[in-house]
This record gives sequence, C-alpha cells and structure tokens, in this order.
Amino acid sequence: PAPLPIEPQKEEPLTNQNNNENFINKPQSETKQEKPSQNDIVKPITTVVEDLKNLNIPKEIKTEPIKSEEVKEIPKEVNITNELKPNTEVGTQAITNTNEPTPTPLPIEPQKEVPPTQPNNEPIIKDENIQRIINSEPNNNVIVTTQDIEINKTNPVTVNDSPTLSIDTEILHKKDKLIVLNQKCLLNYNELKDYSYALETLKSNYNIVLFPNLAYLSHFYNSPLTIGTQNFYNYKNGSYTGEVSLEALKEMGINYTLVGHPERITLKLDTYSAIKDKLFKSLSSGFNTILCVCHDEKKSTLKKELKYYLKGITEESIKNLIIAFEPSAKIDGDEVNVNEIKFVSSYVKEYFNKTFNKEVKFIYGGGVTPENINEIISITDGIVLGKNSKDINVIRKILQVLD
Repeated sequence: PAPLPIEPQKEEPLTNQNNNENFINKPQSETKQEKPSQNDIVKPITTVVEDLKNLNIPKEIKTEPIKSEEVKEIPKEVNITNELKPNTEVGTQAITNTNEPTPTPLPIEPQKEVPPTQPNNEPIIKDENIQRIINSEPNNNVIVTTQDIEINKTNPVTVNDSPTLSIDTEILHKKDKLIVLNQKCLLNYNELKDYSYALETLKSNYNIVLFPNLAYLSHFYNSPLTIGTQNFYNYKNGSYTGEVSLEALKEMGINYTLVGHPERITLKLDTYSAIKDKLFKSLSSGFNTILCVCHDEKKSTLKKELKYYLKGITEESIKNLIIAFEPSAKIDGDEVNVNEIKFVSSYVKEYFNKTFNKEVKFIYGGGVTPENINEIISITDGIVLGKNSKDINVIRKILQVLD
C-alpha cells in the first residue's frame, strides 16, 4: 500500500534564549541590512558551539494521523496469519489505511503434525488402537500403522490368546519351532528307508530334524530332509580307528549335532570333559549344536553344567547353540511335569541373558505324545522325540495336532 499522507503541523518559531527575540521568520523590514564585519564572519569554534547549545529546539514533533471515514485492514506482509486490524497500535502510533483495495490474504496450508516419539525414538502406539485389536471389536479392516508396524485385522489368526497375528507371521513362528526325531538304534536299514520316504511326503510348517542311526547316515546324502548326527569324534581327520570326524559329516550334508545326551552319560560313553570338548568343536565347525543338560532333574546339576560347559565360549557361537532338557527318568515314558519344564526354561534363558546378553533356544524331550504336544510346544522352542519317533503314524498325528 502507498504511504499515508501526513498533514504538516504548524511549527513554532525557534527563539534565542539570550535575547528572547525571534530570529527565524522575522519580517525583513525589522531586520537591519548591515554589512557584517570580518570578525562576525569568522568566529571561533567555541562561540559556534555555544550558540548551538543556546538554541531552544523541541525534542519531538508531534503529528496526528489523518482521519479517514473508511478504514480498511492492512495485512502484514511478513506473517499472513497475524493480520493487523484497523487502528491497531504499533509502538505509539496508530496505523490506518488509504482507499486502495486490500489484497486478498494467501491461503494457509495446515502444518503436518509430527507424531510424538519416546526418548529412544520408538513410535508410540495409541492405547485405544491396541485395545481395539486385543478386544477384537467388530470394526474390520482396522490397520494400526506406525513407522515400521502394521497390524491388519482382516482374517486374523489368534494363537494362544496373544495379539492378532497374520498368516505369514504364524508360519514364521512355526518355522522357529524345532522337532527333533532321535532314532537312536531303533530301526534297521530297510525300516529306515521306508520311514524316510514317508517322512519326505509329510508337509509341515515346523522345522523337522532327523537323527538316524550313525551307520545309515550315507543313505541321506543329498536328501531333502534336515539330518543330524547322534555322535562324532572330537578331532579332525587322522589315524583314529572307528571314529567319524566332523569334516566327514559336513561333506555328507550333516548340519546338526547332539551333545551330552543322558543315555551316553548313564552308559558312561561320554564324560563331562568329553562333552565340553565336543561342544566347542561342533560350534567352532559351524554346526547347529543341541546340548542336553540336567539329566537328573537337580537344580544343582543344572547350575554346574551350564557354568562348566559354557565357560570360555564366545558370544558369536551362541547363535548356533540349542539347549535341550531331557531327564533320564522321563525318557520313553508318558509323564510330563509342565511346571518343571517352565522352571528349567526360565532359568536357562535368564542365565544366557545375564551372562551373554543373548537369547537361546530351549527344547524339551521325554514323554512327549500327541495328547500333550500343544501344551509343551507353547512353553518351549521345540521338542525331542525318542522312542515315539520310530513310528511314522505318531509323527503324522503330532503334526496334524500342531498344524
């Protein structure tokens, strides 16, 4: 907008305090036309300064704004949202407008709100959204989205009364569960061939690992099944009559080992020092190693075994370690103590969290049947089947119950 015209005010004449005579706007008739002398023209600088000090000059010149009948708003150019209203005081003066048209304010785009974050930069999910999912309200197709989380309520699959999981999430959850089939020395070669063929035809989302008789491992060379070994020798290839090295097993495609089984301890086929040596050799060779603990169901034994076996182990090796609890008294039986399984599982996992700050898988063996499989699998990361593993019909029934 064009600047506002300001009406000039009448200025008061300046006076000389020395003689109180007007020397500005004085009529020419009263002024003497005398020729100044040279002393009057050239004055000392002190005299000029003294004269300036004696001038009575008002410090402020007050002006009054022009009053207009029609006053329009003048938008502020810097901040559009804070428009100035008519006669709004700025400093000590009021601002008015001329008759020029007021420009139309530009549209203001709403600012996007940034979602609040916790101190660790994790997204905060609203409580009502979580409550809606847990309570399964009839509002279908509800999607709760955060930076990296998306939960879809369409066709939910509920597992153990936990929050709603998608189908793909449940399949991945089952893939993490381990089903170990320890064949021991239960089947001959012909029985094992029929068994392995039937096992290949079974379809399951669980991770099944077969531990056949050591003499029949060559039958599973290039097999689609996941195969483990019940035993191996501690050292590399060399002059060790009657032994099987880890190098030979790896070339056959074996990637699981079983260490410290209660039956080998009871039969005095393995000592504690031999078990620890096998554990370290297996993990350092890159095998998925199942370590059996607490064969006598004593808490003191559990503490001693964990402390002895794991002393000196590297944190990197723990990712391939699986802890198995298979009490000698429960092997080939049908009784299961669920509270005992829960205690050993929590103790083992807490031990690894405190000692290594790592998670470890925990599986259970002894008395597992199709009737109690769901209860056991819900509190562990997998199961070990011994005598029942030789019957393919029992395996088929167990997988049907789980799936």
